[in-house]
Amino acid sequence: MLNSPIPPDIDVTTHLQNVIAGWKGDRLGYQLDRLYQDCLDVVGKDKQLLPLRIMAVKAMDSTQLRQVLRSRSYQIQYGVDPIGRFDAILIPYRVSGIYGFLFAYEEELSVRDQVALFAHAVGHLLHNHSQRLVDNAPSLDPEADEAHTDRLAELRYLDSEQNRNYVDRVILNEFPLLTSLIEVADESPIIQNRAIRQLEPLLRASGWAEDYIKTPYIYTAGRIIPHSQQRGKSLKIDALLRGERLSLPLAAVHFQRDNESILEAERRLRQAARQLCVPFAYLVLQSQSQTVEITEMDWTSGDLVLSQLSYFPEREALVRRWLASQKITDVAARDALAYPYYADPPLRYYQETAVTRAVVATLQAQRGLRERKILLTLATGTGKTRVAFQILWKLKKSFQVKNVLFLADRGYLLDQAQTQTFWPFGDAIKRGLGERDTAHDVLFGTYQWIANPQDEEKRYQTYPPDYFDVIVVDECHRGSAAENSSWRKVLEHFSGAVQIGLTATPLSTKDVQTSHYFGPSLYTYSLSQGINDGYLAPYNVRLIQIGKEEPSTQKRLPQETQETVDEEIVMKTGKVMRQYTQVIAEHLAAYLQRQEHPRDHKTIVFCVNNEHADEMRQRLIEACAGWSRAGDIVRIVNDDGAEGKRDLDAFCSIEKRQPVIVTTSQLLSTGIDVPTCRTIVFARGVGSMVEFKQIIGRGTRLVEETKRWFTILDYAGAIKHFFDPDFDGEPTSIQTEEIDVDAAPAASVDEEPSEQPGEESTPAAGATEVQQEPTPHTEPLPDEQTAAALFGGQIPQATSPGAVSDGKEDYVADTQGGSEKPLLMSGTDKPEAPVEGAQASATTTATFQNSGTESEQEEPVTVCQASCSTTASTASTEPARPVAIAQPVAQADGESVRKARQQTAQEPEPVSHVIQGANGHRFKVVGEKWYELDASGRQLREGTKREFVAQSLRDLVKSPQELYSYWVNGEERKLLIDQLKEDVVGLDTLAAEMNLPEVDYYDLLRHVLFDLPLLTRPERVEQLRSRHPAFIERFAASPLALFVLEGLLEIYSTRPDVNFDSGWLEFVQITPKRTKQELMQEIKRANGGKAYLQTMEELQKLLYEDDQVSIDQ
Repeated sequence: MLNSPIPPDIDVTTHLQNVIAGWKGDRLGYQLDRLYQDCLDVVGKDKQLLPLRIMAVKAMDSTQLRQVLRSRSYQIQYGVDPIGRFDAILIPYRVSGIYGFLFAYEEELSVRDQVALFAHAVGHLLHNHSQRLVDNAPSLDPEADEAHTDRLAELRYLDSEQNRNYVDRVILNEFPLLTSLIEVADESPIIQNRAIRQLEPLLRASGWAEDYIKTPYIYTAGRIIPHSQQRGKSLKIDALLRGERLSLPLAAVHFQRDNESILEAERRLRQAARQLCVPFAYLVLQSQSQTVEITEMDWTSGDLVLSQLSYFPEREALVRRWLASQKITDVAARDALAYPYYADPPLRYYQETAVTRAVVATLQAQRGLRERKILLTLATGTGKTRVAFQILWKLKKSFQVKNVLFLADRGYLLDQAQTQTFWPFGDAIKRGLGERDTAHDVLFGTYQWIANPQDEEKRYQTYPPDYFDVIVVDECHRGSAAENSSWRKVLEHFSGAVQIGLTATPLSTKDVQTSHYFGPSLYTYSLSQGINDGYLAPYNVRLIQIGKEEPSTQKRLPQETQETVDEEIVMKTGKVMRQYTQVIAEHLAAYLQRQEHPRDHKTIVFCVNNEHADEMRQRLIEACAGWSRAGDIVRIVNDDGAEGKRDLDAFCSIEKRQPVIVTTSQLLSTGIDVPTCRTIVFARGVGSMVEFKQIIGRGTRLVEETKRWFTILDYAGAIKHFFDPDFDGEPTSIQTEEIDVDAAPAASVDEEPSEQPGEESTPAAGATEVQQEPTPHTEPLPDEQTAAALFGGQIPQATSPGAVSDGKEDYVADTQGGSEKPLLMSGTDKPEAPVEGAQASATTTATFQNSGTESEQEEPVTVCQASCSTTASTASTEPARPVAIAQPVAQADGESVRKARQQTAQEPEPVSHVIQGANGHRFKVVGEKWYELDASGRQLREGTKREFVAQSLRDLVKSPQELYSYWVNGEERKLLIDQLKEDVVGLDTLAAEMNLPEVDYYDLLRHVLFDLPLLTRPERVEQLRSRHPAFIERFAASPLALFVLEGLLEIYSTRPDVNFDSGWLEFVQITPKRTKQELMQEIKRANGGKAYLQTMEELQKLLYEDDQVSIDQ
């Protein structure tokens, strides 16, 4: 049963899908009826969202089904009986005057497959529901007395030609969360390796050399999971067959697995072949006689042709068949296709497809077999320029073309192409069109320069129309496609050349249609494909709502008189955005300061115009004075000249840290590569979907080690484009957080940055203050004669009290109490900086070694505490930067502390920013919204991280007792955490968002799922001491054992991710002079450390079991 209520902003249909898609009850031995009951709890009175009954039928066909229905006295009549066997069926059914469906399913299927079929059936009913809402007739009408059957293998074809049922295709596309259950689970590498070992001899027998076979062929990287270093599963096929050693992918091969049906094996192979765009595919089937049969799939004629073979065709024969289908059988064409790529690094699968198709199309155009215009559509960041280079490399090196022109509309696009991609052509490259020069045959130019007059004629007119063999048009969605454009005349002058248009965003307006000039796209690779394949960075979106107060005639206006400017996502005008400049700058500065390393977050701010960009730069310099440095914030626009060019090059560089924030208007909206860009800011509206996609593309490039996702801050309502059907790359998150802000005088805006884990702020005046009590050192370190009960043997001796050795000391003097206390840290950690006095000041000055590249000397740094302001009016005269100082966690208890913690546990309030406009209006941030993609990457959901966690685990964890049983079991706890990671929610992120860095993740989940009281980790330790003194006293006779135990508890008190699993060896931190390998040897000599392992298990249970007892009582 589901005990947790539905969040008020989550509709029942979305919640129902989340429950079904996230259900893992089959792993715990539950049957489908348990999930069905959970779903009934979700829908409540909306019974038509679910089947009215479910029923298992063994060996189900139409005859068996009718017998079971009669045996259960179900009075059901439906029209035509389904033919043959099927896995599930929806049968019209009426009970208590309600028309609905009975869901019958094959009893012999696994529970997971039953759930997949049930999910698809629910998809049909949800689709019916949505149709009724708009007064349309449902696709499956229970009053029409028509049953609907499903076969799991057919559903797994998704949208392929095998799935002829239109309604099923609609459901599969409309409900991706439910569809994900139908997809085949990832298999073990051991199984694939076994299949490959059986496959390779068959290929060698047909003459396929190792150089032409790639086994296995992994063709995607796996979708990136934001806020982690993990990826989703990558896609792979048993073998990819090439026509040439380093080129020409021809066929995908799959070897049937044991217990894998022919339909399932065929589905997997077709999916791979369709994505790889290969003309052939081969399915190797096993027979009971241990012989093999090979099914060939041939798409060379456009339609699928199936053939049964006894062996693989020879490589040369397969190449000739494919060339014949393309009508390019001459030797010259073969040489061009066979020429290897300049593969450093190797091409990705979609790049290979684009190159191969474009080379074939160019060869066909040269032979009069097709038009001379080619369009390639590849999402920003997927390597369009690299694809263009590889096309020209193969054509030029095989002598199929001589003179090449690369056109772009901006100089910096040419600079990037020349210096970063086309450099292997060496001296053949030339920038600009002057007098004809036979020494340079790869020419680069902008439309503007080429179209400008030189003497009496334009520059391009000095070249004969047949001079260029190929013209590549970069970002061709811009002016080249407009019929009335002067740039179009350049292309028309060289109409004899093959013209290859490259774009991420084909344009279609009244005046400009990219496809009208270049024709339909020869190959398309979308933003969503790039994100799902793991080649582009996913992103979060934060919608910031800025409100307006009436003219200020008093210090504070009543809440009810405040007017919210934009409650819905409505794009704001440039005039309005200019008024918001100050509040945007302050809010953005506070957002960046809350990041772990603000100066590593390269940010682009898109402004209304160049003047606005300059004004925004000035306001940001003031607002970021607390953490930025000179040169961190610059404006880059079209007319900034050489200085702007230098700033642009530095901003695009991975190695250079400055500039950090760039304000611009249009310059950076297209084409520019900024791999390390982590934040994109909309300080203006975006009217064009093309420009919107281009701007999003500025952040999608990956830097694997340092930048794997990015964030969009939208102050203008530009993200309304995400909800346009033409947009195909939805964000990982767009979230909403309503803000309860207090108006404040514009002259004294104070910000209160959210605390990061590990930080503590000095309480403001009047606030409850909790002070850490010095931890007394009970015993000196014992010598080797002391028995180490924790290990059942000996433990290495640690250094003496107070010893100091290069920052690796075991003890440090406590400056508050004068006593010594253990300093539990690894050898590379720095000592913690203490807070002086019971009433600490608003700022604390610390000295640290700067890790930045600009300066390596030590410098004093002002640490922002709770009352610190990031505005220019309150900033220190010295540039201040926040430093995360791990203060001791309070252990005191009391009603005031409890109240303070419960307040902290609420969703954090974003910083309030209020500014005074020239006309007397006061503007402030009134709300922030987050939207987030679910784990499938295809469906938007709205809410907070706390709500996402509750949604993710609500179906798996029904009670506090279940949570406890999961948590004390290491394997099951990992299942919970993995479930959260799959749903793009991390417990570390949740703890930071809720401002609860000192709370055990177990308590965090208890609070989020069941609204139970919170305990900090130190409080759990104190609870252990008070309720289980006998456990502690067991080690009193052994000072060293007691020291290790105390050290473990101290580490637990200060680390959010610590769990005392049996294999947990973090105690290495208390003996920094011994390596983990040495300690493992100690444990091994001590009979496997049995006593230690038992102690870890017992310690973990005792930490949490008291909560279980109180719940049971």
